[in-house]
Amino acid sequence: MSAKTRYAIDESDLRAKMRGFLVRRGLNQKQFAASVRLSESYISDILLGRRAIPDEIAAKLGYRKAWVRT
Repeated sequence: MSAKTRYAIDESDLRAKMRGFLVRRGLNQKQFAASVRLSESYISDILLGRRAIPDEIAAKLGYRKAWVRT
């Protein structure tokens, strides 16, 4: 684990954090997609819950994903 604390978070919470990250940074989906080298449609699918959030993006946001079993 790095010096920066990584918090465990589930997919739906992480999507909300990702939206907040974009707003705070003043980024649109296209700009964010370019910064993480993914397509804009892929980012859109993530935010709509159609795709899982890659671990690399979770890490960029300062989180690690935790799988919640129901």
